[in-house]
Amino acid sequence: VHAGLHELAAKYDIPLTFTGHPCLLYFGFDHPEAPAIQTLWTVRMLTHGLLISSGFYPMWTHTDAHVDTYLEACDEVFAELADAIAANDIESRIGGPVKMTGLRRLA
Repeated sequence: VHAGLHELAAKYDIPLTFTGHPCLLYFGFDHPEAPAIQTLWTVRMLTHGLLISSGFYPMWTHTDAHVDTYLEACDEVFAELADAIAANDIESRIGGPVKMTGLRRLA
Protein backbone atom coordinates (compact mmCIF):
# COMPACT_ATOMS: atom_id res chain seq x y z
CA VAL A 1 0.00 0.00 0.00
CA HIS A 2 2.80 2.43 0.88
CA ALA A 3 4.46 1.97 -2.51
CA GLY A 4 1.13 2.34 -4.31
CA LEU A 5 0.21 5.52 -2.44
CA HIS A 6 3.68 6.95 -3.00
CA GLU A 7 3.42 6.23 -6.73
CA LEU A 8 -0.05 7.79 -6.99
CA ALA A 9 1.03 10.87 -5.01
CA ALA A 10 3.90 11.37 -7.46
CA LYS A 11 1.63 10.75 -10.47
CA TYR A 12 -0.77 13.51 -9.39
CA ASP A 13 1.70 15.72 -7.52
CA ILE A 14 -0.24 15.26 -4.28
CA PRO A 15 1.79 16.51 -1.29
CA LEU A 16 1.66 13.38 0.90
CA THR A 17 3.76 12.77 3.97
CA PHE A 18 4.09 9.31 5.46
CA THR A 19 4.64 8.30 9.07
CA GLY A 20 4.37 5.10 11.01
CA HIS A 21 5.49 1.62 10.16
CA PRO A 22 4.58 -0.55 7.16
CA CYS A 23 2.10 -2.41 9.36
CA LEU A 24 0.53 0.85 10.65
CA LEU A 25 0.88 3.35 7.85
CA TYR A 26 -0.30 6.92 8.32
CA PHE A 27 -0.25 9.69 5.77
CA GLY A 28 -1.18 13.33 5.69
CA PHE A 29 -1.40 16.13 3.19
CA ASP A 30 1.43 18.66 3.42
CA HIS A 31 -0.62 21.62 2.25
CA PRO A 32 -2.06 24.77 3.87
CA GLU A 33 -5.57 23.39 3.26
CA ALA A 34 -4.78 19.92 4.59
CA PRO A 35 -8.01 19.56 6.63
CA ALA A 36 -10.13 20.39 3.58
CA ILE A 37 -8.13 17.99 1.39
CA GLN A 38 -8.50 15.25 4.03
CA THR A 39 -12.25 15.91 4.18
CA LEU A 40 -12.63 15.74 0.40
CA TRP A 41 -10.50 12.57 0.40
CA THR A 42 -12.82 10.94 2.95
CA VAL A 43 -16.01 12.02 1.16
CA ARG A 44 -14.82 10.76 -2.22
CA MET A 45 -13.52 7.46 -0.85
CA LEU A 46 -16.98 6.89 0.65
CA THR A 47 -18.43 7.06 -2.87
CA HIS A 48 -16.24 4.04 -3.62
CA GLY A 49 -17.67 2.21 -0.61
CA LEU A 50 -14.53 2.72 1.48
CA LEU A 51 -14.70 4.28 4.94
CA ILE A 52 -11.14 5.47 5.41
CA SER A 53 -8.99 7.64 7.58
CA SER A 54 -5.42 8.80 7.27
CA GLY A 55 -4.18 5.37 8.28
CA PHE A 56 -4.08 1.97 6.68
CA TYR A 57 -4.00 -1.08 8.90
CA PRO A 58 -3.29 -4.19 6.86
CA MET A 59 -4.59 -7.42 8.31
CA TRP A 60 -4.28 -11.07 7.40
CA THR A 61 -7.83 -10.92 6.09
CA HIS A 62 -6.90 -8.30 3.48
CA THR A 63 -6.40 -9.92 0.11
CA ASP A 64 -4.62 -8.58 -2.94
CA ALA A 65 -8.08 -7.75 -4.30
CA HIS A 66 -8.78 -5.52 -1.27
CA VAL A 67 -5.52 -3.65 -1.76
CA ASP A 68 -6.18 -3.31 -5.49
CA THR A 69 -9.68 -1.93 -4.81
CA TYR A 70 -8.24 0.58 -2.34
CA LEU A 71 -5.50 1.76 -4.70
CA GLU A 72 -7.86 1.96 -7.69
CA ALA A 73 -10.16 4.20 -5.65
CA CYS A 74 -7.14 6.24 -4.54
CA ASP A 75 -6.15 6.71 -8.17
CA GLU A 76 -9.53 8.24 -9.03
CA VAL A 77 -9.72 10.34 -5.87
CA PHE A 78 -6.15 11.62 -6.14
CA ALA A 79 -6.97 12.80 -9.67
CA GLU A 80 -9.81 14.89 -8.27
CA LEU A 81 -7.70 16.13 -5.35
CA ALA A 82 -5.05 17.32 -7.79
CA ASP A 83 -7.70 19.11 -9.84
CA ALA A 84 -9.25 20.68 -6.73
CA ILE A 85 -5.86 21.89 -5.48
CA ALA A 86 -5.01 23.37 -8.88
CA ALA A 87 -8.43 25.04 -9.19
CA ASN A 88 -8.32 26.23 -5.57
CA ASP A 89 -11.89 24.99 -5.01
CA ILE A 90 -11.34 22.18 -2.52
CA GLU A 91 -13.99 23.25 0.00
CA SER A 92 -16.69 23.80 -2.61
CA ARG A 93 -16.39 20.15 -3.68
CA ILE A 94 -16.91 18.70 -0.21
CA GLY A 95 -20.67 19.22 0.11
CA GLY A 96 -20.47 19.95 3.83
CA PRO A 97 -18.17 21.34 6.50
CA VAL A 98 -14.43 20.76 6.64
CA LYS A 99 -13.41 18.30 9.34
CA MET A 100 -12.46 19.82 12.65
CA THR A 101 -9.08 19.16 14.19
CA GLY A 102 -7.83 19.17 17.74
CA LEU A 103 -9.93 19.18 20.87
CA ARG A 104 -12.34 21.86 19.65
CA ARG A 105 -14.13 19.16 17.67
CA LEU A 106 -15.26 17.70 21.01
CA ALA A 107 -16.78 20.93 22.35
